[in-house]
Amino acid sequence: MASLIRWAVAAALLVLVGVASAQEAAFFRYQESAGLGNLTVRCIAQDARGMLWIGTENGLYRLDGFAIRREPLPDDAETEIVEIKTDESGHI
Repeated sequence: MASLIRWAVAAALLVLVGVASAQEAAFFRYQESAGLGNLTVRCIAQDARGMLWIGTENGLYRLDGFAIRREPLPDDAETEIVEIKTDESGHI
C-alpha cells in the first residue's frame, strides 16, 4: 500500500512538473519613458481590438502594442480615472 501511495505521489509530481514547464510568461515594465505619463495606475481594461486602456490619477492612456499614448478627454482635464468598463461587444 505504501509503495502504491509513493508511486501515485511521484506520478502526480511528474504531471505537475510537465504542466509547470509548459507555462511561460513574459513581463515588460512600462515607465514614463515608454509614454506612461503617470505611474499611479488605478485600473486597466482590454477592448475588443486588444488595446489596453490604462486609467491613472491624471488621465486615460492607451497601449496599442507598441506605444502608450494619453487619450484626450472631452474637457481635456487631467481627470482621475478609477474604473474602465467594456460592454458585451468589447467597446470601452
